[in-house]
Amino acid sequence: MGHTGADGGIEAFSSRDGRQLWNAAIGEPFIKAPSLADGRIGTYLVLPGGSGGVHYRVAVVQAAEGKLLWQRDFSGFVEQPPQMEGDVIYVPSDDELLAFSVSDGMLLWRHQVVLRQ
Repeated sequence: MGHTGADGGIEAFSSRDGRQLWNAAIGEPFIKAPSLADGRIGTYLVLPGGSGGVHYRVAVVQAAEGKLLWQRDFSGFVEQPPQMEGDVIYVPSDDELLAFSVSDGMLLWRHQVVLRQ
């Protein structure tokens, strides 16, 4: 089982006895909404930005050892967790949907969305 730690990392714990298996320190930001698929954990990070703002980063970590595979910055406000399906991690932001390759972090596509009120 994985979860986000207070130190800006992702932690994994044994489901059998609860002991910590690893802690992947991937920064000092606030990490939100990790999701697990095919032995990898995908999450997004909220990082402090200039002038009191924030910016966002998506990251993928190998679940077995906690090795950071890649991370990429992107813009936009994120409320929903990323979703992984096969080799794609989908990251919804306030005005677009981004799709990254889980394997290497390459941006596959981005699609502008219009929210109806």
